Amino acid sequence: MAGYSEAKPAKVLAANDFVVGENVEVWSNSRNKWLPAVAHGVYLQATTTEGFDVPPGSVKVLSEAGVKWVLADSVAVVLRKVALEESFPSKEAKGAPGPSARLCKNNCGRAVQPGLTRGLKPYDTCCKRCAQSPGSNEHDENCGGRHPDRSPSVPSLDLQQSLRSELEAMLKEPAALEEIVKGAFARSGKPIERLSWEELREPLEALLQPFGVHLGVKDRFLEHLCQTHGQDEDGLMDRKGILVLCKTVLQDRYRSWFPEILPVSTANFVKQNRRPLEELYTMGKKLGEGSFGTVYEVDHKLSGERRVCKKIWKTKSDMTSQQILQEIGNMAMLDHPNVIKVFEYFDEPNFVSQIMEPCYGGELQDKVNVLRKTGKAPYDEAFVCDVMKQTLRALAFMHKKPFLHKDLKPQNIMLVDQDSSSIKVIDFGLAELFNPQQKFANFIGGTRLYMAPEVFRQQMTIKTDIWSAGVILYNLMTGDFPFLAQWFEAQGPKDLR
Repeated sequence: MAGYSEAKPAKVLAANDFVVGENVEVWSNSRNKWLPAVAHGVYLQATTTEGFDVPPGSVKVLSEAGVKWVLADSVAVVLRKVALEESFPSKEAKGAPGPSARLCKNNCGRAVQPGLTRGLKPYDTCCKRCAQSPGSNEHDENCGGRHPDRSPSVPSLDLQQSLRSELEAMLKEPAALEEIVKGAFARSGKPIERLSWEELREPLEALLQPFGVHLGVKDRFLEHLCQTHGQDEDGLMDRKGILVLCKTVLQDRYRSWFPEILPVSTANFVKQNRRPLEELYTMGKKLGEGSFGTVYEVDHKLSGERRVCKKIWKTKSDMTSQQILQEIGNMAMLDHPNVIKVFEYFDEPNFVSQIMEPCYGGELQDKVNVLRKTGKAPYDEAFVCDVMKQTLRALAFMHKKPFLHKDLKPQNIMLVDQDSSSIKVIDFGLAELFNPQQKFANFIGGTRLYMAPEVFRQQMTIKTDIWSAGVILYNLMTGDFPFLAQWFEAQGPKDLR
């Protein structure tokens, strides 16, 4: 290849000279140049992935050309290292810690994972598995691989779309598939005709190599494939059978990498139960009562699980039956640890009963009220950090759909129990699911003290929930509101002008 000998690294490198996450350069035959890449996996021992063997000494790299498996005998000439400052930017250049601070404390040679721990401290290990088993050479998939006796991951997410498009084009167009197959057979020096199953191994490896797969199937399986796809009595396959076999192998890779994803969500399981409520639940004590309904503690008779039943009276509520059911539907769509979970509902002549998970810690507003009345918060800074982190996580999940809550406030944030800071966002009666082209909410709503200014301009977006979260943070820190008009005693109509 032109220009290759001049660029060949001076030092003979092997797989153990590289670490996962390291910036490297990989030689591209198709582009005839070195490409910047990242070492995605280093496999010092033989392993297997989805029926394909990965020999020892292999390195998996990711570049703009895609995913590439470099086998042991090619590492020295196909891979090379880059300058240390490129792999680990200096503090002066990038504002990041130097090499010593970026390596796992367990001396596995891998880069420390980004982000912060639950205690808001920087990670000091490369992954959770390495932290739990120091020195065992076990690593999570996001750290570039697993223990050798476990299968490595499929192509990374940032490359899956390009791989999928390429495979789909090949499988859809017979002419395109034939051209790709011809190229693979030409690289292996084999004709596309009259070949035995032993002779097909090398061309099939050449066919899959651009997709980062080493064909390591067992002989019996390869022989079975050939018998299934038109092997003649003499044990040889003709051109037509070879093309069908190659298509089958590529289809197998496609199904493995891009399995069909069924459109299933929790909303599919939250249904109206048409049996009587008392037949399925034992009613317990009353937990609370409002203008439109009553909340009871209930026990599910079949599982013995403790739940909460919120009965909303149709005749007293200012919400129509359709609006009540819409709120249940909203909660059903939001399957998140910090969003209240609804199990099922009962629609009876006089009321709608929602069966939900219990929260025994009361409203977040109760905590704020203590601070407002006594001037002393019944919680510390860690509690505030945890509550806000969970609230923002719930909002991030909702806004990705995008779903707008509209009425976020301490009264609509419940504590799971009295002794922890775990929270659940509740009350989705005003929530609205935006369509892809929608810019503003179709109708406004909420509580004035927590409303963003744009709400009053009829321009309500998902950003207004973030404003409400900011007001909640202010509540927790001060017991007061950031924007509250001064109140005066009115002595008569003229004083209010």
